Amino acid sequence: MKTIFSEAMIPLTALLLAGVNAKAATFSNLYNFTLTSFPVNTNSDGANPHGGLVLSGNTLYGTASSGGSSNFGTLFRLDTDGTGFTNLVNFTGSNGKNPYAGLALAGGSLYGTTAGGGSGSFGTAFKINTDGSGYTNFLNFIYNTAGNGVFGGLAVSSNALYGTTDGGGSGFSGTVFKANTDGTGFGSIHSFASSSSNANTDGKYPDDTLVLSGNSLYGTASSGGSFGNGAIFRVNIDGTGFTNLYSFTTNSSTFPNTNTDGRSPRAGLVVSGNTLYGTARFAGSGASGTVFKLNTDGTGFGVLHSFSAISSGTNADGAAPWGGLCLSGNTLYGTAAVGGDGGSGTVFKLNTDGTGFSVLYSFTATSGSSYTNSDGATPFDGLTLSTDNKLYGTTESGGTGGSGTVFALTLASTPAPLPLNIQLIGGKAILSWNDPGLSFSLQAAPAVIGLYSNVPVALSPYTNPITGSRSFFRLKGN
Repeated sequence: MKTIFSEAMIPLTALLLAGVNAKAATFSNLYNFTLTSFPVNTNSDGANPHGGLVLSGNTLYGTASSGGSSNFGTLFRLDTDGTGFTNLVNFTGSNGKNPYAGLALAGGSLYGTTAGGGSGSFGTAFKINTDGSGYTNFLNFIYNTAGNGVFGGLAVSSNALYGTTDGGGSGFSGTVFKANTDGTGFGSIHSFASSSSNANTDGKYPDDTLVLSGNSLYGTASSGGSFGNGAIFRVNIDGTGFTNLYSFTTNSSTFPNTNTDGRSPRAGLVVSGNTLYGTARFAGSGASGTVFKLNTDGTGFGVLHSFSAISSGTNADGAAPWGGLCLSGNTLYGTAAVGGDGGSGTVFKLNTDGTGFSVLYSFTATSGSSYTNSDGATPFDGLTLSTDNKLYGTTESGGTGGSGTVFALTLASTPAPLPLNIQLIGGKAILSWNDPGLSFSLQAAPAVIGLYSNVPVALSPYTNPITGSRSFFRLKGN
């Protein structure tokens, strides 16, 4: 509990004022992707959104990895209140297929990638105006030039784009590439090293979006590194100075494959000052993945949270965090793809020092062969936080059509602390506070860190004798 307090000591009595964190977040299912038609799995809107969302004003933009007119995915727009869904692009193969990553917004244009399709058959990078006009593939990947198979999104800086490929390059282990926003100047700025096993010097198979800080790009490789379990790397935007900042350690060879730090980071990183924050999908002490931090110079690696072991598909906190994190102040928000109370994943938060972990929402269990439910299941990517304190995200499956959802989670604001006035009158302590809305309750405990309970029928002013055992009081938001 976040505590804001002032304390006054009077004979035999101590008075404590505390404000508390927000109430539970409010969940809203904004959109259900429709059931796809077997056996071709086509529909009008798309299915299985794997990537996160980008927010512009009151409009969300995202991609669905399958469904649509050709079952190769779609690019869509949706208002933040859940209205106005529009399918902007049907991917058909020639213009790309299977967009797994989210979008980047720059200068009124959306930039994204597809894992396959295009004229080279190994993925594309595309650009489209936010009104749905002007779609163009400005990069078409072919086998083993500057890489192929694009599962991550694009980082945009001025007129330059940076991304990763999951394969190709001189070592057949993926690349970091750069291109201008008009498609010129395309080339690899780093090829990950080859290896006869999973282990290598720098990492293998970078799968997600890079983060740019100064003149350096930071990212994760889902495999490779010194122990074959993935790596965190840095490279300058001109391709110099590549550094393997951290290699995830060997996990136990027997099920359930635990280790201290995690394995297979699939998501991009978030940077704050000189600290990187990210997730690893697997291993950790509970064999369910971790949230970690690392200094930008490669020092100070630490596990902020190890997700607990899964039992019969469920656990308390979630498992397999595939998506990246978003940061607001000193709070990190993220998703776990499975686990939680319903076995369908969770939305969680924790502080940047690892304290205060809590589950904001557990997705409900799915049912039937179409894996339907009311809210969605398997959130594979990270969250987008708006200025009005809402988190937006996608689930890859579940919902009423079994094809995934777009959701919002409204974070309740913390009740403002109230001054607790203390007066000694006639051998009694008079407690008073101004709370006309009755949003706070008076609680008491025998010790500061004791068990607090509501004081029955305690309205302001409240009279407390100063004889007997010492008591501690606080105001708690209802």
